[in-house]
Amino acid sequence: MKQLIDFIARNLADEPDEVDVRETDRGRRLQLRVADADLGKMIGRRGRTANSMRTLLQIAAGRRVDLDIDSHSEAAEREGSRDRARAERESVPSDAESERELE
Repeated sequence: MKQLIDFIARNLADEPDEVDVRETDRGRRLQLRVADADLGKMIGRRGRTANSMRTLLQIAAGRRVDLDIDSHSEAAEREGSRDRARAERESVPSDAESERELE
């Protein structure tokens, strides 16, 4: 399934070297990352290209497979905000720790 999406995306993209497809959740989800300039091409008008890729993917797989489409910069930004949130949670002491420090 990964090869199918990779083939389609590379043929649609202006920057085919920037296409990256990864499998997650035991092959139940594919993550497609493309250059910022190619994101619109992957989604298409009213999402038609993305929906067509999802339909072909599900027919080839014979089961439901989710396809997430991102640009490299959006994915990096989201991962960065997730890392910042995790760091904040780890740096904020719990209520029990705060009470011990006050004693």
